Amino acid sequence: YEIANVSNGKIMQYDKSYSSAGAYSSARGELANLVKVEVIPEPEPLGDATSIKDATEYEPELIVEGLVTASSTKGVIVTDNTGSLLVYGINSEVKIGDALKVQGNLSSYNKGYQLANPYQYEIASTGNEVTYPEATVLTEESISTMVKPALFLAQYASVKGLVSVDNYNNALIKVGDYTVKTYYSHDSYASYADKGAEIHGYVVAYKESAKEVSILVTSIEEA
Repeated sequence: YEIANVSNGKIMQYDKSYSSAGAYSSARGELANLVKVEVIPEPEPLGDATSIKDATEYEPELIVEGLVTASSTKGVIVTDNTGSLLVYGINSEVKIGDALKVQGNLSSYNKGYQLANPYQYEIASTGNEVTYPEATVLTEESISTMVKPALFLAQYASVKGLVSVDNYNNALIKVGDYTVKTYYSHDSYASYADKGAEIHGYVVAYKESAKEVSILVTSIEEA
């Protein structure tokens, strides 16, 4: 920017010979630069994590740590050796196989626990191998047991049946009086309409009024 002293006809310039800026009437070096500097402090390292199983016993604000084992457009599943938890609103940089430590507020949605809108996280490593436990087969009885508690953590399950597809290209499978619906998937399931399929994933929510079970998909295949 040119900074001029109009009354004296001088311009603020940087004089290299003096290593300083001053008001000169003739060219002495470089024009001054005005720079807006915004300092964003580095966040403090996250502290000790709470096991996912014990997270429900703590205050709303907490830290959990585990492996990202599933992903959707709205969040990811973080799993440690005690259980799995939906982290809602996590940044899209987080991928399956990342070792993640995340801080947020514990809340619930449609009976499913979630760590909502986390405001700090750390990725310790990427590309880790992901394995899944034996899936609970979703039947009327197992669904009833799974969603019976007032609130529940994410649970790994599978469902097999005839697929219908809604206007948002979500896959739906009827299980007796229940409907199992895919949860904010990255993929469209339009090609599975009116076909048999088997879905594996995490049950993360239950809408009681509609008897609708939300499953965050880890795999789907024709069956």
